[in-house]
Amino acid sequence: MLFLIAEPQYVSCVRLAHILEISAFVKLQTMKIEGLIENLYQISRELFVPIVRQFILDNAQKDCPA
Repeated sequence: MLFLIAEPQYVSCVRLAHILEISAFVKLQTMKIEGLIENLYQISRELFVPIVRQFILDNAQKDCPA
């Protein structure tokens, strides 16, 4: 079994990330139950695709100049 030992300054960041992930999941599920959201995957796609696109463009320009 692999155990990752985190530096003390990063432990609180990891905990905070987990708390935020759980909070976001609960909020989205609540909105779905209330009928405010019909399709969670559509929201995910709409948020995710532009971020990935920008990341690719930024890194492609650095690594592969025209």
